[in-house]
Amino acid sequence: MTWLNEPYQRSHGWLWAQEDFRLDIESRGEAIFQRYSLGKKSARAVQYSMMTLYELTIVDAEKAACELFDMTLEIIAEYEARHAADTQQVNHA
Repeated sequence: MTWLNEPYQRSHGWLWAQEDFRLDIESRGEAIFQRYSLGKKSARAVQYSMMTLYELTIVDAEKAACELFDMTLEIIAEYEARHAADTQQVNHA
């Protein structure tokens, strides 16, 4: 199963330019892989732009894909809210 973040990279490119965001999205993707991995039979290539999870059951691959989708939307919302709060503080200073 492969999850591509390309559509979000195009619409929220400023986030993908931030190292803390890239590391956070990789960390969260790794946690999702760990929930569904089959031990030594499973493998992954987790990068902020693309995540591939190998040797999952079909059911677990579908669950992981749903979690990766939700995680991507959640992390974007978190960082956008943080950015808006930071911007608001700067504007009020």
